Amino acid sequence: MQYPVSSRIITQTFGENPAVYAQFGFPGHNGVDFAGNLGDPIFAAEAGVLYIQKLDPQGYGLYCTIAHSGNMISY
Repeated sequence: MQYPVSSRIITQTFGENPAVYAQFGFPGHNGVDFAGNLGDPIFAAEAGVLYIQKLDPQGYGLYCTIAHSGNMISY
């Protein structure tokens, strides 16, 4: 896998902030968040099939999903 942005700055790690994510039924943050600047290119972490999503007002914002081999999905 590769980094999805060139900055490589991680703003939130997997499992972080369990008290915040308990309200969503998660034991902690369910992913890894990366920082970037408006207009920066975003790269797929790995080859796969792109599914465009719409705005999710409950946390994800505007996002897409990529289905990778081995039943792995990135957002």
